[in-house]
Amino acid sequence: PSYTSGPRAPPPQALPVLPQMSAPSELPAASMASALGGVSGFGTQPCIETLMTAAGSHEVVPPPDAVQDKIGFILNNMSASNVSAKSEELQDILQQHSGSIHWFAHYLVVRRVALEPNFHSLYTTMLDELSIKVLYRAILSSTLQNARVLLSSPKIRSSSSERSLLKNLGSWLGQITLGRNKPLLMRDIDLKELVCDAYERGLLIAVVPFAAKVLDACSTSKVFLPPNPWVMALMSLLMELYQVPDLKLNLKFEIEVLAKTLKVELADIKPTTKLVHRQQDRTQTCDFANRAGAAAAPLSTPMTGASFGGNLVGSVVPPAAAASYSSGMMGDSMAGMSTDTLGLRGAFGQPSQPPPPPPGQPGAGSVFGTADKNAAMLALAQQQQQQQQQQ
Repeated sequence: PSYTSGPRAPPPQALPVLPQMSAPSELPAASMASALGGVSGFGTQPCIETLMTAAGSHEVVPPPDAVQDKIGFILNNMSASNVSAKSEELQDILQQHSGSIHWFAHYLVVRRVALEPNFHSLYTTMLDELSIKVLYRAILSSTLQNARVLLSSPKIRSSSSERSLLKNLGSWLGQITLGRNKPLLMRDIDLKELVCDAYERGLLIAVVPFAAKVLDACSTSKVFLPPNPWVMALMSLLMELYQVPDLKLNLKFEIEVLAKTLKVELADIKPTTKLVHRQQDRTQTCDFANRAGAAAAPLSTPMTGASFGGNLVGSVVPPAAAASYSSGMMGDSMAGMSTDTLGLRGAFGQPSQPPPPPPGQPGAGSVFGTADKNAAMLALAQQQQQQQQQQ
């Protein structure tokens, strides 16, 4: 018996026995169809959204999910050491399902090549091992089609991810054509006209890296290695673009890296004159470092706030004010030119002014202001006072 006062503590209760959980069953592997269309909760990657949207308009019949899983497993486990064995397995699958060749070409370009530039050489070796002409033509066609989609995208100027995809496709395009001593036909893509059109439309920020990546493959080619005439003509066009004033440094860097890869000196390349006769749209271009200043704007267009400084961005200066500003600047420059007898303005780049005449001589009033007149008169009075004291 307990002699302590107060309520008794409840007897301890046994802990409930948890039911024995069974081993987790193996999760089903995600099919390649879900990888192309986007798994619920994850969605497609943002950088290939443009390519996936364009792919929806082309009807490509996919193979069964089991076949897609096998192809994905083979590509995921492919390496330089087992590329021959994995290519044989892939060839057996493609021969059994001949209708899946076009789907595989699109999948390889969009989901593998565009996102994995480090494995381009591995995929090129795989194509050589497969040696399927229909597959090669389908891959080339898909590469060109997706490059056109990115070049016509409205976000190509502002989206760095789309420009990265375009560079990867350009590198792949060069490796499967020029790198294998196969030409790029003009009916498929005309790189010269592409660069000239990009110069007019303000798309050099996307086209120059793309063209440079395509021509990078010429360094491993036996046919298109400089001094190949077709390659040197493209280099001459890029050299003319290189000499355009205010071209952004990243575009110049792309041309310099290409010349170094091809072991060509820029000083030895004679530039063309194709871009001189091209009309350029300077209102939307972002390819040049200084295109919004007053020096680049035509004289007939009204000057905007961007011409005067960053604080007036978006504001329009009235035409009368702009005209008075221009006339004042012209008047000052003409006045300076009339006194520049020694030609010092051109030598030093700054307007030179003649020395002011000493006080008391003609012309002092036209140069000195009110404060200068008072100082001159005070100095003259002090000088006269000192002369009187000496006398």
